[in-house]
Amino acid sequence: MQPMWVLDSDRKKIVQRSISYVPGLYKIFDEIMVNASDNKQRDPTMDTIKITIDQVCGFALLLWCVFVFVYALSDGLSHT
Repeated sequence: MQPMWVLDSDRKKIVQRSISYVPGLYKIFDEIMVNASDNKQRDPTMDTIKITIDQVCGFALLLWCVFVFVYALSDGLSHT
C-alpha cells in the first residue's frame, strides 16, 4: 500500500488514499500524460485527451487483461 492522489467519484474530488497498484500500468498512464503534455506544447489547438482503462477478466482461462484506449483531439501535425 502506498499513499497516492486518486479521484473520489462520489465527492468529485481528488483525495489522498493508500492504494495498491500495478507499477507497469501506472507507468503506461504516466507516459500517456507526459506525451499529451508534450503534444500540447507543440499544438495549442489540442483541447481534449481521454484515457479509458478497462479491466477484462477471463475466469475460464484464468487470464487477466487490461485494455488502454487513448483519444486526443489535435490536428496531429508538427508545428516548428
